[in-house]
Amino acid sequence: MIDTPEAAAPEPEKAKVEAKAEAPAPAASATAAPAAAPVAVASAPAIQPGVLPAGPGRNVAQRLCSSCHSLVLLTATGHTEDEWDSIVARMENNGMMASPEDIDTVITYLGKALPPR
Repeated sequence: MIDTPEAAAPEPEKAKVEAKAEAPAPAASATAAPAAAPVAVASAPAIQPGVLPAGPGRNVAQRLCSSCHSLVLLTATGHTEDEWDSIVARMENNGMMASPEDIDTVITYLGKALPPR
């Protein structure tokens, strides 16, 4: 049998290759970035049942709506401005008396103060 350079490779070289393959992964460095902290998300303030939120038009809405309804009914759900417009139109058809300016004020107020949630 003829010896070739590959067959005659010294055993210590083979041991070095195997040692490198078995070496443990380095530990995370102390300068690694910490995990990101949770980010707080701002949300609209909670609506208290029966309490209309502060804002321009609140007094008009309170005067017009509470003459027939509990304010708990108004604050129970939110609606878009278009939905409030339809609701107020229905109230007008049911006999609510108000000036066009008050109607516009109430619709704008309700759309901003009591939006969908």
